Amino acid sequence: MKRYPAFVIPLVLYLLAGGVAMSAEALTVQTVRLSHQPAENILPLVRGVLPPGAAVEGQGDTIVIRARKADLPALAELVAELDTPLHQFEILVSLDPAVLQSNLPKPPPAPEADTAYEDRIRITKSGEPRSSVKTYRTRGRKLAPQTYAVRVLEGKWATIKTGKSIPVGSRRVNPDGTVTESIEYRQLDSGLRIRPRLVGGKVVLDIQPFDETESRSGGGRLQQHMASTTVSVAPGEWIALGAVSGQPRPVTRGKVYGTHREHPDDYDLFVKVDVVPDNG
Repeated sequence: MKRYPAFVIPLVLYLLAGGVAMSAEALTVQTVRLSHQPAENILPLVRGVLPPGAAVEGQGDTIVIRARKADLPALAELVAELDTPLHQFEILVSLDPAVLQSNLPKPPPAPEADTAYEDRIRITKSGEPRSSVKTYRTRGRKLAPQTYAVRVLEGKWATIKTGKSIPVGSRRVNPDGTVTESIEYRQLDSGLRIRPRLVGGKVVLDIQPFDETESRSGGGRLQQHMASTTVSVAPGEWIALGAVSGQPRPVTRGKVYGTHREHPDDYDLFVKVDVVPDNG
């Protein structure tokens, strides 16, 4: 085994420690306070353009930049440019495929009376479970049948629920030996959770569809199907999604970033997102 002079190892350790110290001294830390956007919205965008050796962390309304002194001004300026006021979005979800026709060019519609109201529709068919649907209509215009709308701030989750009631039978044996049978209705929820963000003129949607169904094993048991999808769409353009899987359908120019499918039975939902003007 080769032996080194006694002074070599301490010298190497000293030089390594000095190099680390010099590297640490070359980096400066700066804290930036945010006025509009949360840190979680800005961090991914800044990390994509960091110079070598730089790092950025943050939480809430604070971002901490660690970089060479010469790089700090440009990074702080980038954070300030990204810290724009949060947009408000109106999300429309429809079960009617006819809404896709609105993607075609057409003359602007005549303005309608300013209205705001809510309908509740209950449908009962012979031999079928009862279903209950809430329809929300937004101010300034009417919505197509089976269309639901909600407004949400950028980066926040909006939930749109529909559902139906199914009959569930039960049987109980009484102490005297008699049997009591009863039927109660249980609510099954389905819908979407949507989180919109505006990136480069496109609306990026994080979508989480959910659907409750009666278990095939019966006994009143329920099972829930969930999925997650991220889609980039043009504002004001309808897209088709699988209601349960979240699988985008090829009906628009929307770019799909990723899809995770967990349920084979599917049907179409149609989604549109509009950016609400500041005075909206």
